[in-house]
Amino acid sequence: MDVAFTLPPSLCLCLGPQVEEISSLVGDTELYCFRLELFQLLLVHGHNCFCDLRGSLEVSTFNFLTGVRKNTQYGGKDSCYNMMQCIAAGHKIVALANLRPDENRERTDELDSYMYQTVGHQAIDLYAEAMALPLYRRTIRGRSLDTGKEYTKCEGDEVEDLYELLKLVKENEEVDGISVGAILSDYQRVRVENVCKRLNLQPLAYLWQRNQEDLLREMIASNIQAVIIKVAAMGLDPDKHLGKSLDEMEPYLLELSKKYGVHVCGEGGEYETFTLDCPLFKKKIIVDSSEIVIHSADAFAPVAYLRFLELHLEDKVSTVSDKYKTCSSIHNS
Repeated sequence: MDVAFTLPPSLCLCLGPQVEEISSLVGDTELYCFRLELFQLLLVHGHNCFCDLRGSLEVSTFNFLTGVRKNTQYGGKDSCYNMMQCIAAGHKIVALANLRPDENRERTDELDSYMYQTVGHQAIDLYAEAMALPLYRRTIRGRSLDTGKEYTKCEGDEVEDLYELLKLVKENEEVDGISVGAILSDYQRVRVENVCKRLNLQPLAYLWQRNQEDLLREMIASNIQAVIIKVAAMGLDPDKHLGKSLDEMEPYLLELSKKYGVHVCGEGGEYETFTLDCPLFKKKIIVDSSEIVIHSADAFAPVAYLRFLELHLEDKVSTVSDKYKTCSSIHNS
């Protein structure tokens, strides 16, 4: 099956011929870890896939989970993990796509979008080379206009930017579906499904409504190296927690969940992540320098994010056959 992924701000994945609806793949952590050992072999023997990096749609949306923004992208943990689930199901990534903020405007790192995560957008081009895949990017031109429970095509809405991006991908790649990293947000799920229906694409959301503590544990066990790139919740301190890895943060996130009801996977918009390495990458991303930007200096729950200043890629020992390797390229629109 051919699949397409969306990376950061939102990660999404599109599938090719013979797309089938697949329910949750992973039962428990132990079973998943066993399947992970077969992961590289599936990459070699799987079908075609396309990776889309959208703004924050966890599909990459930042918060497909909560209805406001959350992940995907950026190269968030949820988007990457869902892509891994797609590959474990026999699909193969064939391309990436991303929705980014207008870089000609000031202070656009963090858009107040209900759909997309834009923090970390400066690093998205590196995903093309890290995964050796073509990357399609489009500037977010719309705003959140139709914010109702259901969504219908609305000119000027940011959802239409996603439609145009995936339309472009479909015109250039053979894909039949999209990898959606949504866990909890009906707002984002409804809009992604609307776009997919109009483009005759099948959304694949393996993480949907999974237990978040189990998911976080599985992500760490599956060697997803993601760092906190944004904080926006009581108990999360910009100076202490930005740049920390999921592995380092897990005990504290579980503590905050018990204390304040924080979603441990950040489904309430409490935090966002950026993936520096995972089994999907042929090269890993290294952050050479970054700075903390305060978006809202709230006394109890400050909102702040990391702005990447310098990054580079490093080779990693690969167990993936050369048969899987493809050329990377970047397409802007």
